[in-house]
Amino acid sequence: MIKLALPAGKANPAPPVGPALGAKGVNIMQFCKEYNAATQDKAGMIIPVEITVYEDRSFTFILKTPPASVLLKKAAGVESGSGEPNRKKVGKVTMDQVREIATIKLPDLNCTDLEAACNTVMGTARNMGITRTPRASRRVVVSCSANQNDDQPTTSSRRELVLHSVNVAVLGALFSIGAAPRPSNIGIQDYGGGLRTLSLCPPTPNCISTAEEANDPSHYVPQWTYNPEEGRGRKKPATQEQAMAELLSVVSTLKPEGFNPKIIKQTSDYVYVEYESPTLGFIDDVEFFFPADKPNIVEYRSASRVGQRDGNANRKRIKAIRLELQKKGWRSIGY
Repeated sequence: MIKLALPAGKANPAPPVGPALGAKGVNIMQFCKEYNAATQDKAGMIIPVEITVYEDRSFTFILKTPPASVLLKKAAGVESGSGEPNRKKVGKVTMDQVREIATIKLPDLNCTDLEAACNTVMGTARNMGITRTPRASRRVVVSCSANQNDDQPTTSSRRELVLHSVNVAVLGALFSIGAAPRPSNIGIQDYGGGLRTLSLCPPTPNCISTAEEANDPSHYVPQWTYNPEEGRGRKKPATQEQAMAELLSVVSTLKPEGFNPKIIKQTSDYVYVEYESPTLGFIDDVEFFFPADKPNIVEYRSASRVGQRDGNANRKRIKAIRLELQKKGWRSIGY
């Protein structure tokens, strides 16, 4: 296996690519073309790559996440680390930024959870002369260690069957920052037999959806009702149009965990919102659906585009939205 770290979209036959691949008889220009095509949307980043060469001189490669040092420099707004990190400090990062970097690095780190990944990233920062601002430490240390439900078993059944029909190629973009492509499974999915709902989640625990089954606690969340029987549903029920207006007023102004909302699509029964993180530009996709066959019910899905764990960011976001909607008369079903 050949391991290289190359600038995204700029691989060429010059060292280190030429000597490393030439010695193995690999078609250097073919590799450069394929690598550049795979990384062209990550300009400015250094993307490590692991290349496997076979006996017939063909090859395959796997892209890894950018080095933590590169992500830290981007977050701190500095061009290089300190030559004397114990004496000379060159920049600062917040614990929010540390958590974002840990999320993106987790797949490639020898860590079992987000808290350990945060500690690894902070160690790299110290070695670079980058300090963390103490202001956010307490709040984000909690979010770094918030991995409940990660170890609970998942189930197969309907979830497995549906995932076979859904394109989840977005999982291959784990290393992307901000530029991760919009998932192809966004929108209302028609699975036949009258089943129209939002997409199920990938296996990773950085997604929640009302489309999941209740015995999958790492992904399942309960539906909402905007006309609860014990509330305004009995006296003065809201119309779907009124409920949609209430939902839009909340999601367009509320910024859970500092993520900025942007409404991408809105119809009479569907809303799609992108939430962008304030530091590295991570995008989370959030959808809301008013199913015609379920009066007064709202389904929803919240998923991160990158990483494997999210420090419960999706659950915190949905909870913040739910609490605001409760002030308007909404309720969560069964909870």
